[in-house]
Amino acid sequence: MLAILAAEHVLQMLPKGTHDYKTFIKPSELSQSARAAGLELQGMVGLNTTRLTNVSVSAKTLMSIISRLLNVPSKGADAD
Repeated sequence: MLAILAAEHVLQMLPKGTHDYKTFIKPSELSQSARAAGLELQGMVGLNTTRLTNVSVSAKTLMSIISRLLNVPSKGADAD
């Protein structure tokens, strides 16, 4: 939340209101939705900013999430 406040209000890097906290999803919600859609989560990492300009990848999924999903054929599906 601090990064959003800084980017939108303090530094004015983004228009105010670009982010709506009510629309954010948790990593667990992403995993659950993926499973419900027949996708298998292969991995998930977070994108974090450092010093407002550098971006790093880490295990912390506090800001932005990158995930790898695999389409899993349903059991009983015919193989072509």
